[in-house]
Amino acid sequence: MPTREQATVLLYGCCMELLDEVSRNGNLEDGPSETLTRREIECLRRCPIP
Repeated sequence: MPTREQATVLLYGCCMELLDEVSRNGNLEDGPSETLTRREIECLRRCPIP
């Protein structure tokens, strides 16, 4: 079983991969009504992991 910190890092990595995929495709039928700008995604990547 991973530690809480390891699980957080893994989850964060998965979220970043998902954001990358969504920002590349942009044509998701059931996606959010608003999209993140490249700058917003960059800021999220730089956020420290709690």
